[in-house]
Amino acid sequence: MNVKRVPAYVFTAVFFLAGFLAVPARAQISFGVLNNGTNTYVIDVRNQGAFNVRLAAIPDATGVTTCSVQVDGSSDNVTFGSADVLASQSCLNRAAVISPLAAAKWIRLNITQSGTGNVQFNLNVDKGTAVSSQTTGPSGPSNGVVGQETTAVNNAITIQLALAGNRTRLYSFNARCSGGTAGVSVVDNGTTVWSSGPAEVGTTSFTRTFPNPIRATAINANLAVTLTSCGATNTGTLDVQLDANAP
Repeated sequence: MNVKRVPAYVFTAVFFLAGFLAVPARAQISFGVLNNGTNTYVIDVRNQGAFNVRLAAIPDATGVTTCSVQVDGSSDNVTFGSADVLASQSCLNRAAVISPLAAAKWIRLNITQSGTGNVQFNLNVDKGTAVSSQTTGPSGPSNGVVGQETTAVNNAITIQLALAGNRTRLYSFNARCSGGTAGVSVVDNGTTVWSSGPAEVGTTSFTRTFPNPIRATAINANLAVTLTSCGATNTGTLDVQLDANAP
């Protein structure tokens, strides 16, 4: 295992990383790495106070055999927890996740990966509660990702959100393929609550808007939107509008 320590000042900026749309004007630290193998990367987040971590994984279309990633926290840069900032996530397919609020002084991007392929990881640390742009949802300010677009070639895409003490809500999505066809599903904490036909998404935009947002059935539950692969050499694109709001 390789351990790499990343000074915070190198990454103190607000900018977009490929494949991961940032929450407006909240990113304090941004870090990206093209990873192969089992590695850890330590990032100094002192003076951030409470923060959210947003993590996107973008694997090569082929060659990644196994992949999991988690974010660990530490108060002294010596002893780290295990997945106490962000629980372990699969990175075999494109995905973007956001952590509950955390208050560590150092975080460790902890990657277990095998195969010949690479995985691009884009990590953002947002100081305080990552507040979204205003939505037209039923009540109150919202937290987390609101507008996000992810693309993948010959691979499924999953965009998901869970915030501690909140319920995730899905307002709408738009999906399309450069060629071929695909389907979309919405999964609430492991249970499919909405799905299109398996080939309903094509080269024209397939959009669904939910006047009454699809809401996670439980506090802290994960709500995930998945676009299946559009097929070999074809690019799938998934845009979602979702957030997490107090119960």
